[in-house]
Amino acid sequence: MSLAEALFGGSVSIEDIQRHNDKVAEGKRRKQQGAAMAQTKVKTNKKTPVRKKRSQRKVYVPLEHDEQVEFVNWLKEEGIFYFAVPNENSLSSLNRNTAIKVGSKMKAGGVIKGASDLMIFTPKKMLAIEMKRSVPSLSKISPEQQLFTDLIGSFKYCDSFICYGSEAAKKVVLSYLN
Repeated sequence: MSLAEALFGGSVSIEDIQRHNDKVAEGKRRKQQGAAMAQTKVKTNKKTPVRKKRSQRKVYVPLEHDEQVEFVNWLKEEGIFYFAVPNENSLSSLNRNTAIKVGSKMKAGGVIKGASDLMIFTPKKMLAIEMKRSVPSLSKISPEQQLFTDLIGSFKYCDSFICYGSEAAKKVVLSYLN
């Protein structure tokens, strides 16, 4: 009895042996390809940095309004005279028609685009402060705001600043009080 007969049982043709050899060769080829792909994946995974979860990357930065409220509260505590310039129409999110009417009334009453958020009076000078978020990349200065800041800063009795955060605004005011 030959080895082929022992493996396959009974009579075996050359085609049967050839099919068996092809299957074995195919299995070896797939195994080698799988090993090569596994090695490639391992290499790729080692080079890929581990990313933090989105919730771990986010850092809360107060909104411009929140920064202004904190600064205004500080001004009140220090007894510094100031007023806010009503240059934003908060009704725009509620009702468009009402916002347009209020906006046109405000414009007719003298409100201009780009006016600073706060006017502060110190013994030395009047200060025009435009509040922005504490992270500059999250705040955008409009061309109108830049023009207003430059114009107000050109007067001898007034200085104008764009302050990123309430702490920066406090430092500016303290420098004029000392």
